[in-house]
Amino acid sequence: EEEFSDIPAAMRERREKDFDLRSSAISGNHIINPHVPPRRVWDLYSNRVLPYYALRTSVSPDANDERRLPSNLWAVSHSWVAPSQRRSVLTTINGKAWRVPIPLGTTLGKIREELLILGAEYVFLDVLCLRQQDELLPGFESTRRREWRLDVPTIGNVYNEEYLRRPIIVYFNGLGLPFNDGGRNYGDRYHWFNRAWTLQESPVTILPGGLRYGQVNSSRPLMKLGKHAPSLPSWTSAEFLEHLESIRALRWKVHNNEPGACLQSVKSRFCSNPVDQVACVAYLLKCPMLPIYDADMDVDVAWSLLVECL
Repeated sequence: EEEFSDIPAAMRERREKDFDLRSSAISGNHIINPHVPPRRVWDLYSNRVLPYYALRTSVSPDANDERRLPSNLWAVSHSWVAPSQRRSVLTTINGKAWRVPIPLGTTLGKIREELLILGAEYVFLDVLCLRQQDELLPGFESTRRREWRLDVPTIGNVYNEEYLRRPIIVYFNGLGLPFNDGGRNYGDRYHWFNRAWTLQESPVTILPGGLRYGQVNSSRPLMKLGKHAPSLPSWTSAEFLEHLESIRALRWKVHNNEPGACLQSVKSRFCSNPVDQVACVAYLLKCPMLPIYDADMDVDVAWSLLVECL
């Protein structure tokens, strides 16, 4: 049991260990430790973003596997919406460090309320925990680029259920927006099923976000994707199940070391930058090393770095 007066010294020690971990993870243009935890998490109880090392359980989450994340850390996966359908908000939740892109029709307050109802305490939500590009704060652009070298390629760690030990909350139609399996065109480039990044965020156990009253029978309506057939709610449409089944099938191909299926699937998906596809493939293939992320990097150079990591 710690005395309150011991906490500042303990926090300094954790901060130093966290700094050393991230500093030693990169060597040249490669990430030699792909199992780096997220840099920040959203504490729903205090409603603020905290550094990962502030979690008491983050020092030694598991005696047998240091890659395991704390059992009370959840993750949110979501699709982006078109630029015309979102706005950027300045919020005290992240200390106003950058503007957070949020779809029209919802707020961070509403999202927090739903996550709390689902039972979450600490959450990784990329728009809050991963430094975002903010044209109105150009002085922090160099900081964002430096953080992204490591944070973007390793973002898949927080969605790895082997280490997270929690279902992933998925907003299929946009962060905080109501679940709708028929009202949105599945060919939309912004749909969750069509984004490159969501491939590494596709869990075996899904906790759908944005469900309406009548679609749930309990406070935690899980969707489970088994090895042979998905176990899914009866209220989902046949088309939705077909797309979800394709995700399940791809997961098992990747698990069975079929890189061709992985490459073909990523190739057919949308992203904001072609370099994103390279970063996504590297993590899906479970490379022992990962290329650093640089949005301005030539795609051919990015692929060459990936080949070196295979």
